[in-house]
Amino acid sequence: MRKTRIVCISIFFALVLIPFVNFSTAAPPDYIGVQVGEEYSWKIHININNLQNLIDDMNETLPIDLTPFETMSDTTIKAKIEWISDEIVGSLYDYTLINISITMAVPGYGDVPMTLPGHYFTIFVLNNNTANYFNDTINAINHEVLPSYVESSIPMLIVPLNLNWTQEVQALEALYSFLPGMSGITTEVYGNGFKITMPSQTVETITLQQMEIFATWDQKGVFNTAKITYGGGTILSVNIGDEGEIPGYELPMIIGITTAVCIGVILSIRKKNRFKV
Repeated sequence: MRKTRIVCISIFFALVLIPFVNFSTAAPPDYIGVQVGEEYSWKIHININNLQNLIDDMNETLPIDLTPFETMSDTTIKAKIEWISDEIVGSLYDYTLINISITMAVPGYGDVPMTLPGHYFTIFVLNNNTANYFNDTINAINHEVLPSYVESSIPMLIVPLNLNWTQEVQALEALYSFLPGMSGITTEVYGNGFKITMPSQTVETITLQQMEIFATWDQKGVFNTAKITYGGGTILSVNIGDEGEIPGYELPMIIGITTAVCIGVILSIRKKNRFKV
C-alpha cells in the first residue's frame, strides 16, 4: 500500500513538472550567438554590366546568356533557425550543427521554400578555438563523418563568436601562393570580417582592373554583408535585413555565376600554363 502511494505521488509530481521542462532544444555551446526561432533575410544584388566588364577583360565567355538578368531587380533570401545541436566531438574538430529553413520570395507566390517539408540546410560551426577557421571548416566538412540527418551543409553562413579576425586574415594571406602569376594581393581586417584587394595588373596576356572583396559577420556571428567590386563598380552586393522587389531567379545561379567569374582568371591562367610549350 505504501509502495502504491509513493508511485502515485511520483506520477503526480511528474505530471505537474512536465509543462515546465523544455524538450525542444539542446544547450548550444557559448560560442554560438544565435537562438532557435530567429529569422534573418539577405538582399542580394548583381550588376550584369560590371560583371560583363570583368568577363571581357578576361577574354572569356560564360556558357549562359546574361541578357535576361539585365532587367531583373534584387532578390531576397530568408532563413529561420530551426534547431541547434549540442557541441559534437568529431575525429578532427569539435563543432555544432545548426539546421535552418530557407525561403525565397517569388512574385505572385510569396515566400517559396527551398527545401521540402521536414528537410533543412545545415550550418557547420567549428569551435571558436580553431586556429585556421575558414580553411579548417572546409576540411572538416570534407573529412568529418557527419550525422545521417545532414543533407546539405552551408559553410560560414554563421561563424562562432569571438573569432580572432587578425589571425584569420593572416591565414587567408597564406593562400595567395596558390594564385599563379598574380601579385600584390592584400588582406586586412574589416570589422568582423575582411577585405581582400587585388590591384590592377597584367597576368600573361590578361589585363585586369583592381578587384576588391568584402565580407562581414554581425555580433551574433551571422553573415552580414558582402561586396565584390571590379574597376570601382560593384558586381555583387549582399546586405542583411533589407527588403525589396523579388524576381523569380534562384540564389544558386547568382552565386554560381559570380563565383565562376571571380575564380575564372585563376583557371584560365592554369589552363594556359598547362598547355604552354
